[in-house]
Amino acid sequence: MERELEQDPSPAYVDAFNASYQLMQQYSDLATELSKSMGDTERGAGFKDGRDQYVLEKNDRMPKWLQNKDDIQKDIEPERDKDKDDYEPDR
Repeated sequence: MERELEQDPSPAYVDAFNASYQLMQQYSDLATELSKSMGDTERGAGFKDGRDQYVLEKNDRMPKWLQNKDDIQKDIEPERDKDKDDYEPDR
């Protein structure tokens, strides 16, 4: 992530980081739950950092208007009779 490492990370950290990053691409809910259940080991830290890195990169790629899904009003349906009188068939 953004912190500088004084030494190379352990192979367990790198494996967990890569596994988490790849898992986030297909099964983000599973990766999130697994990262919560990981302990404070190097493997757990790598898994959490891989997940965080994926989320960070995903938010950077998305347009701002797509990032906040809470603002989208999904329950609004279009009016059924809107412009009903304006329809003319092709001749």
